[in-house]
Amino acid sequence: MTDQATSSSSKTKLILPILLLALAGGAVALRFLPKPDQPKQPTEAVAAKPAPPASPPIAKAPAKPTPVPNLQVLAEQAAAPPALTKEQAEEEEETEESQIAQAKVWLESLNPEERVQGAEQLAAYPTKEAESLLVRALSGDTEADVRSTAAMSLGYVENPSKETIDALLGAVEDADEEVSINALSTLEDYLLNEEEGSPGFRILLSQLKSKLRSQSLSRETRETLQGILEDAEPN
Repeated sequence: MTDQATSSSSKTKLILPILLLALAGGAVALRFLPKPDQPKQPTEAVAAKPAPPASPPIAKAPAKPTPVPNLQVLAEQAAAPPALTKEQAEEEEETEESQIAQAKVWLESLNPEERVQGAEQLAAYPTKEAESLLVRALSGDTEADVRSTAAMSLGYVENPSKETIDALLGAVEDADEEVSINALSTLEDYLLNEEEGSPGFRILLSQLKSKLRSQSLSRETRETLQGILEDAEPN
Protein backbone atom coordinates (compact mmCIF):
# COMPACT_ATOMS: atom_id res chain seq x y z
CA MET A 1 0.00 0.00 0.00
CA THR A 2 2.78 2.29 0.86
CA ASP A 3 4.52 1.73 -2.46
CA GLN A 4 1.32 2.35 -4.38
CA ALA A 5 0.63 5.49 -2.45
CA THR A 6 4.08 6.70 -3.07
CA SER A 7 3.81 5.95 -6.76
CA SER A 8 0.50 7.68 -6.97
CA SER A 9 1.88 10.67 -5.12
CA SER A 10 4.84 10.89 -7.52
CA LYS A 11 2.57 10.77 -10.57
CA THR A 12 0.46 13.50 -9.07
CA LYS A 13 3.55 15.65 -8.59
CA LEU A 14 4.54 15.10 -12.22
CA ILE A 15 1.08 15.81 -13.58
CA LEU A 16 0.63 19.13 -11.75
CA PRO A 17 3.61 20.85 -13.33
CA ILE A 18 2.54 19.60 -16.76
CA LEU A 19 -0.94 21.01 -16.27
CA LEU A 20 0.47 24.30 -15.12
CA LEU A 21 2.71 24.43 -18.18
CA ALA A 22 -0.23 23.64 -20.42
CA LEU A 23 -2.34 26.36 -18.88
CA ALA A 24 0.47 28.82 -19.18
CA GLY A 25 1.00 27.90 -22.81
CA GLY A 26 -2.67 28.36 -23.50
CA ALA A 27 -2.65 31.77 -21.95
CA VAL A 28 0.34 32.71 -24.04
CA ALA A 29 -1.36 31.41 -27.17
CA LEU A 30 -4.48 33.44 -26.37
CA ARG A 31 -2.38 36.59 -26.18
CA PHE A 32 -1.16 36.14 -29.73
CA LEU A 33 -4.52 35.30 -31.31
CA PRO A 34 -5.58 37.97 -33.86
CA LYS A 35 -8.13 40.43 -32.59
CA PRO A 36 -11.43 40.54 -34.39
CA ASP A 37 -11.72 43.32 -36.98
CA GLN A 38 -13.21 46.50 -35.59
CA PRO A 39 -15.91 48.06 -37.73
CA LYS A 40 -14.56 51.05 -39.51
CA GLN A 41 -16.19 54.34 -38.71
CA PRO A 42 -17.55 56.10 -41.79
CA THR A 43 -15.23 58.89 -42.88
CA GLU A 44 -16.90 62.24 -43.14
CA ALA A 45 -16.64 63.71 -46.64
CA VAL A 46 -14.29 66.61 -46.71
CA ALA A 47 -16.03 69.52 -48.29
CA ALA A 48 -14.10 70.83 -51.32
CA LYS A 49 -12.83 74.35 -50.88
CA PRO A 50 -14.39 76.76 -53.35
CA ALA A 51 -11.94 78.06 -55.99
CA PRO A 52 -10.91 81.66 -55.41
CA PRO A 53 -12.64 84.09 -57.75
CA ALA A 54 -10.69 84.87 -60.90
CA SER A 55 -8.81 88.18 -60.75
CA PRO A 56 -10.15 90.75 -63.16
CA PRO A 57 -7.77 91.40 -66.12
CA ILE A 58 -5.40 94.31 -65.61
CA ALA A 59 -6.44 97.13 -67.88
CA LYS A 60 -3.58 98.36 -70.09
CA ALA A 61 -3.09 102.06 -70.63
CA PRO A 62 -3.92 103.05 -74.22
CA ALA A 63 -0.88 103.59 -76.40
CA LYS A 64 0.06 107.19 -76.87
CA PRO A 65 -0.53 108.40 -80.41
CA THR A 66 2.64 109.01 -82.38
CA PRO A 67 2.98 112.76 -82.93
CA VAL A 68 2.87 113.79 -86.57
CA PRO A 69 6.11 115.60 -87.44
CA ASN A 70 5.86 119.15 -88.64
CA LEU A 71 7.21 118.98 -92.17
CA GLN A 72 8.08 122.65 -92.26
CA VAL A 73 10.12 122.36 -89.06
CA LEU A 74 11.90 119.28 -90.40
CA ALA A 75 12.71 121.08 -93.64
CA GLU A 76 14.09 124.07 -91.76
CA GLN A 77 16.20 121.84 -89.53
CA ALA A 78 17.59 120.00 -92.55
CA ALA A 79 18.41 123.25 -94.34
CA ALA A 80 20.02 124.92 -91.35
CA PRO A 81 23.72 124.07 -91.05
CA PRO A 82 24.80 122.70 -87.67
CA ALA A 83 26.20 125.27 -85.29
CA LEU A 84 29.98 125.31 -85.16
CA THR A 85 31.96 125.42 -81.98
CA LYS A 86 34.41 128.24 -81.46
CA GLU A 87 37.34 125.95 -82.31
CA GLN A 88 35.61 124.70 -85.47
CA ALA A 89 34.81 128.24 -86.59
CA GLU A 90 38.41 129.32 -86.08
CA GLU A 91 39.70 126.29 -87.94
CA GLU A 92 37.29 126.93 -90.82
CA GLU A 93 38.36 130.55 -91.02
CA GLU A 94 42.03 129.57 -91.10
CA THR A 95 41.34 127.05 -93.87
CA GLU A 96 39.45 129.65 -95.90
CA GLU A 97 42.26 132.20 -95.58
CA SER A 98 44.93 129.68 -96.55
CA GLN A 99 42.94 128.44 -99.58
CA ILE A 100 42.31 131.97 -100.85
CA ALA A 101 46.00 132.80 -100.38
CA GLN A 102 46.94 129.71 -102.38
CA ALA A 103 44.46 130.62 -105.13
CA LYS A 104 45.98 134.09 -105.32
CA VAL A 105 49.42 132.56 -105.83
CA TRP A 106 48.08 130.40 -108.65
CA LEU A 107 46.34 133.36 -110.32
CA GLU A 108 49.70 135.13 -110.49
CA SER A 109 51.41 132.11 -112.00
CA LEU A 110 52.81 132.18 -115.54
CA ASN A 111 51.20 128.79 -116.09
CA PRO A 112 47.63 129.25 -117.48
CA GLU A 113 46.54 125.92 -116.01
CA GLU A 114 47.49 127.06 -112.52
CA ARG A 115 45.58 130.31 -113.06
CA VAL A 116 42.52 128.31 -114.08
CA GLN A 117 42.96 126.22 -110.95
CA GLY A 118 43.17 129.35 -108.85
CA ALA A 119 39.92 130.72 -110.35
CA GLU A 120 38.17 127.41 -109.74
CA GLN A 121 39.28 127.27 -106.11
CA LEU A 122 37.91 130.73 -105.36
CA ALA A 123 34.40 129.51 -106.24
CA ALA A 124 34.47 127.50 -103.00
CA TYR A 125 35.36 130.59 -100.93
CA PRO A 126 33.29 133.49 -102.40
CA THR A 127 34.48 136.15 -99.97
CA LYS A 128 34.94 139.80 -100.91
CA GLU A 129 38.64 139.19 -101.41
CA ALA A 130 37.91 136.23 -103.68
CA GLU A 131 35.39 138.32 -105.60
CA SER A 132 38.00 141.02 -106.27
CA LEU A 133 40.57 138.47 -107.44
CA LEU A 134 38.05 136.91 -109.84
CA VAL A 135 37.03 140.30 -111.26
CA ARG A 136 40.67 141.08 -111.94
CA ALA A 137 41.15 137.72 -113.68
CA LEU A 138 37.98 138.19 -115.74
CA SER A 139 38.93 141.66 -116.88
CA GLY A 140 42.66 141.30 -117.40
CA ASP A 141 43.83 137.75 -117.97
CA THR A 142 45.12 137.04 -121.46
CA GLU A 143 43.92 133.42 -121.47
CA ALA A 144 40.29 132.81 -122.43
CA ASP A 145 40.10 129.69 -120.23
CA VAL A 146 41.06 131.75 -117.19
CA ARG A 147 38.51 134.47 -118.01
CA SER A 148 35.81 131.89 -118.66
CA THR A 149 36.49 130.12 -115.35
CA ALA A 150 36.50 133.44 -113.50
CA ALA A 151 33.11 134.38 -115.01
CA MET A 152 31.65 131.05 -113.93
CA SER A 153 33.13 131.22 -110.40
CA LEU A 154 31.62 134.67 -109.86
CA GLY A 155 28.23 132.98 -109.99
CA TYR A 156 28.84 131.80 -106.39
CA VAL A 157 29.00 135.36 -105.07
CA GLU A 158 25.77 136.10 -103.21
CA ASN A 159 25.83 139.91 -103.10
CA PRO A 160 27.89 141.05 -106.09
CA SER A 161 29.32 144.53 -106.11
CA LYS A 162 28.75 147.07 -108.91
CA GLU A 163 32.32 146.41 -110.12
CA THR A 164 31.54 142.71 -110.45
CA ILE A 165 28.37 143.32 -112.48
CA ASP A 166 30.16 145.82 -114.74
CA ALA A 167 32.99 143.35 -115.37
CA LEU A 168 30.49 140.63 -116.29
CA LEU A 169 28.56 142.96 -118.61
CA GLY A 170 31.81 143.78 -120.34
CA ALA A 171 32.64 140.07 -120.61
CA VAL A 172 29.35 139.53 -122.50
CA GLU A 173 31.13 141.11 -125.51
CA ASP A 174 34.30 139.05 -125.04
CA ALA A 175 35.81 137.77 -128.28
CA ASP A 176 35.71 134.24 -126.88
CA GLU A 177 32.20 132.85 -127.02
CA GLU A 178 32.62 130.61 -123.96
CA VAL A 179 33.60 133.63 -121.87
CA SER A 180 30.54 135.61 -123.00
CA ILE A 181 28.15 132.67 -122.42
CA ASN A 182 29.50 132.06 -118.90
CA ALA A 183 29.24 135.77 -118.14
CA LEU A 184 25.58 135.77 -119.27
CA SER A 185 24.86 132.67 -117.15
CA THR A 186 26.21 134.37 -114.03
CA LEU A 187 24.28 137.57 -114.76
CA GLU A 188 21.11 135.53 -115.17
CA ASP A 189 21.70 134.01 -111.71
CA TYR A 190 22.04 137.49 -110.26
CA LEU A 191 18.81 138.55 -111.98
CA LEU A 192 16.90 135.57 -110.60
CA ASN A 193 18.15 136.31 -107.10
CA GLU A 194 16.64 139.79 -107.28
CA GLU A 195 12.99 140.24 -106.37
CA GLU A 196 11.01 140.82 -109.54
CA GLY A 197 10.23 144.50 -109.97
CA SER A 198 12.81 145.63 -107.41
CA PRO A 199 15.26 148.44 -108.32
CA GLY A 200 18.13 145.98 -108.64
CA PHE A 201 16.06 143.75 -110.91
CA ARG A 202 15.00 146.62 -113.19
CA ILE A 203 18.52 148.05 -113.46
CA LEU A 204 20.15 144.75 -114.36
CA LEU A 205 17.36 143.88 -116.81
CA SER A 206 17.84 147.24 -118.54
CA GLN A 207 21.60 146.72 -118.78
CA LEU A 208 21.13 143.32 -120.36
CA LYS A 209 18.67 144.72 -122.89
CA SER A 210 21.22 147.33 -123.93
CA LYS A 211 23.66 144.55 -124.78
CA LEU A 212 21.39 143.41 -127.59
CA ARG A 213 22.46 146.51 -129.52
CA SER A 214 26.09 145.41 -129.47
CA GLN A 215 27.43 144.35 -132.83
CA SER A 216 30.21 142.27 -131.29
CA LEU A 217 27.93 139.53 -129.97
CA SER A 218 28.12 136.16 -131.65
CA ARG A 219 24.88 134.57 -132.85
CA GLU A 220 24.83 132.05 -129.99
CA THR A 221 25.53 134.74 -127.40
CA ARG A 222 22.74 136.92 -128.83
CA GLU A 223 20.27 134.02 -128.81
CA THR A 224 21.23 133.14 -125.24
CA LEU A 225 20.71 136.76 -124.16
CA GLN A 226 17.32 136.96 -125.90
CA GLY A 227 16.20 133.78 -124.09
CA ILE A 228 17.22 135.24 -120.73
CA LEU A 229 15.32 138.46 -121.40
CA GLU A 230 12.17 136.61 -122.50
CA ASP A 231 12.17 134.52 -119.31
CA ALA A 232 12.80 137.56 -117.13
CA GLU A 233 10.15 139.87 -118.66
CA PRO A 234 7.23 140.37 -116.23
CA ASN A 235 4.03 138.71 -117.40
